Amino acid sequence: NAEGTSLGPPLRGARPVNSVALATALWRHGPEMYRRTQTLGIAWPKLNENDLGDLFTFLNSPAEESQR
Repeated sequence: NAEGTSLGPPLRGARPVNSVALATALWRHGPEMYRRTQTLGIAWPKLNENDLGDLFTFLNSPAEESQR
C-alpha cells in the first residue's frame, strides 16, 4: 500500500509526483538509495519509458485504489 517501512518512506504523499519531482528526488537521494540497495543485496531497478508512466500513475493514485 506504499505506506513505508523501516527500509523506505511512504511513496504516496500530499504532493503530486511529476517528472521534475522524480528527477529532483533521485538527484538528492539517489546515491544513498543506491548504496543502500548494494548493502541490502537488492538490484537497482532499470526502468523504461513505459514503466515511468505506470510509476507516475501509481504514485499519484489514492492509497485505497491499491487495495481493490
